Amino acid sequence: MNKIAQNRWIKTILIAVAFIIVIGSLWYMNSIMKQIAQSEKKNVELWAKTIQQRASLLKETQDFLTMLENEERQKMNIWAEATKRIINSTNADDLSFYATIISSNNSIPILMVDENNKILSRKNVEPPYDTITYISQNNAGKFFIYSPIEIDLGKTKHYLYYADSRLIEKFHFIINDIVDKFLNDIVKNNINIPVIVTDTTKTKIYACGNIDTALISNSENLFKLINSMEFENQPITILLPNGDKQLIFYKSSQVISKMRWFILLQLAIILAFVLVIIYFARALYLSEKDSIWIGMAKETAHQMGTPLSSLFAWVDLLESEYGNNENINEIKKDLNRLQRVSDRFNIIGSKPKYSKVSLTELLMEIHEYFLHRIPYKKIDLKLYIEPEEDIILEVNAELLSWAIENIVKNALDSLDISKDKQEVEIRLSENEKYVFIDITDTGRGIPNKIQKYIFKAGFSTKEHGWGLGLALAKRIVEQYHRGKIYIVSSTANGTRIRIQLRKSK
Repeated sequence: MNKIAQNRWIKTILIAVAFIIVIGSLWYMNSIMKQIAQSEKKNVELWAKTIQQRASLLKETQDFLTMLENEERQKMNIWAEATKRIINSTNADDLSFYATIISSNNSIPILMVDENNKILSRKNVEPPYDTITYISQNNAGKFFIYSPIEIDLGKTKHYLYYADSRLIEKFHFIINDIVDKFLNDIVKNNINIPVIVTDTTKTKIYACGNIDTALISNSENLFKLINSMEFENQPITILLPNGDKQLIFYKSSQVISKMRWFILLQLAIILAFVLVIIYFARALYLSEKDSIWIGMAKETAHQMGTPLSSLFAWVDLLESEYGNNENINEIKKDLNRLQRVSDRFNIIGSKPKYSKVSLTELLMEIHEYFLHRIPYKKIDLKLYIEPEEDIILEVNAELLSWAIENIVKNALDSLDISKDKQEVEIRLSENEKYVFIDITDTGRGIPNKIQKYIFKAGFSTKEHGWGLGLALAKRIVEQYHRGKIYIVSSTANGTRIRIQLRKSK
């Protein structure tokens, strides 16, 4: 009992140490991951602020461009009014001021048309607009960007079409290039932040970066991904020069998730390594235990051989001197029994020989042996054979009888002899597949907390017990005969242990 308890404490301590190591490793890795997460969060916040500042700058640039476009529109209104004044003027009017206004426009392309869209005059236009006669969206699309300015001349009307000046065109080109680079910098950021740029309805994707394309190929997955990003960070709104609003959704980089997977992988590797070590350590332990068990058994058989031979010689001498009497016969029986025990120990570790054996006869022999050696008359040893026909199994009779005797011996030892009547019962029964040998006693029972240890070598409830009897019985039944041995029930009123053997085919 002390040895088993000691081993249990050692196992508990080793498991606790391993648990502390694993928990400590996980805690340390988790602390590192938190530090990385905090550093990354700062980078993400700095990135988001930079994006917001660049978006604000882009908005200011757009506002400036709009202001320039409004100024050009005002210039065209003034130019149209000056043209109207010149056309409607009389000879007495001083038109020099209006002529100065008209001639001052050296950058804005202008087409003056009548009500039939026939071009009447043009200014600051380049090919192919300098040769067209009638204006339309097909041949002069850039002049339709802005609505024409009407010049009411009374009886007729003229219309002033104009396009962006070279300055505005260049400004548009620069802004579009800035927008392209801006979006490219967003989706291809150097800190690997997953980014999705969508419209305000979150349905149209303009750009994405650092995201598995398989996640956005499905609309449902895309919706979930955008919602998770929006839950983690408020999206950034940007206004493009064309007037469109776009939303930038982003979240922390994949470094943290990879770190989590790495920790789990590391834990799995550690556990696998520990399991492999435990497996090989257990295999080595069982191998060593088997070697010790076999060596002890064979050494016991060897040590018993010499005195047994001497005792057999002395019995023969007594028999020749005093003749055949009851005492000498009992001594011979016990010596034969000791010889069988020695043979049994010698079988351990060797491949046993099996033969067809009558279980009825085997149990009757065991019952007969114990009947003559029970020290107290209060103990009643009973044998019940339920099957009407004899059960024949292919077993090793010496080993199987040894296992049964060990269980019967333990049952007898568990009895309380201070009580009036105690009983041990051996019962043979069967079903279609199995044969059952039940040994039942009316002893003290086995506490629940130690039931799982009683078949382990070294465990014993006796003060000076070795804890080998039931362990040997388990080895004989399960390893040599491919059966099972287990506790059916155990209470304060007694215990039933069952040996289960498969029937021969």
